[in-house]
Amino acid sequence: MTRSQRNTAHVDPELAAVNLVDLEELYYGGTGAPRAVAEFNRIRNGTSRRKLSSLLRSHICRPIVSNAEIELRDAFDDLLAYYAILEIASSLGYVGELPEDARRQAVRVLGDDDVQEYYQSHYPLLLPRLMFERASGQRTFVLDADAVDLPAFMRFLDLNATIEHSDEADVFLAMLDDYRFGDGEELHGMDDLLIILGRPREFARRLSRPEKQRHVLDTALQGFRVFLRFCRGMDDLLRGLQPSPLQQSLLWHHHAYWFEIVRDDVGAQLHAALRQFERWQGASTNGTDNDHAAEATADDPRSLGSMHVALRRLMSGRYGWVLRETSNSAGLPVA
Repeated sequence: MTRSQRNTAHVDPELAAVNLVDLEELYYGGTGAPRAVAEFNRIRNGTSRRKLSSLLRSHICRPIVSNAEIELRDAFDDLLAYYAILEIASSLGYVGELPEDARRQAVRVLGDDDVQEYYQSHYPLLLPRLMFERASGQRTFVLDADAVDLPAFMRFLDLNATIEHSDEADVFLAMLDDYRFGDGEELHGMDDLLIILGRPREFARRLSRPEKQRHVLDTALQGFRVFLRFCRGMDDLLRGLQPSPLQQSLLWHHHAYWFEIVRDDVGAQLHAALRQFERWQGASTNGTDNDHAAEATADDPRSLGSMHVALRRLMSGRYGWVLRETSNSAGLPVA
């Protein structure tokens, strides 16, 4: 039996193949990932003058200002996200082993020194590293069927779509990642957004603006609201996976980069802004600002106070501890 014919999935082999095609369409074909692969091949084949080490440098060492570089780095991020979702799906038995051509491509890309520097040192991500180990034959770990909740993984994919298909969330997350956006003659970034978040009245007013009248900071605030909804849904999902801590940890690590940025860079200001907004909302319940406050939390029937708790759990790293500790010690078990 060839490598590509072996079935390691917890579902019927034909369904596992369909699942793989679906993930490829969602996380590869419908993203910038193919462009990243094409550019990678051009660079490594010597048909591009671009240096991969320069393209995938840390923005802390040298800022990323070229639109061409921004777009290509976004494409590589899409490619890494694709490999991360494949690692999750493979670990849960949602798909079988990768076809040989896909496996070889994963080894070539994820094993490249400059790409590894990008996802291991500059912007540490665990799942691409585990995917490289899987594709290169270092391990074939699959969770036992009784430790997997595949319906929860399906809900996870649906939850991902709420943030990954939102243009507003893209702007907010880019600001989290130190990007600045032009609005007329001014450039705006996360520092400007945090100022608005600390002004509840202005925050609510901007959220209620019609789409055609929004400025870039208004769009980022809409993205912030999408992010909060996503975080609440993610926390609810992960708490429901307490009986399967490795699956819980795998799912958390897919978005660990953003949770850790929030924790390390803006966590204190974000919690302070939410507390201030909650106090203002309570004080204005019977006042003229009530409509704006209601708009700001229109589809969130629970209190903002519970949001603090959810964010703290996501940012604490507790959900990701099991996978990190297992992979850093004796290694994940081999099936």
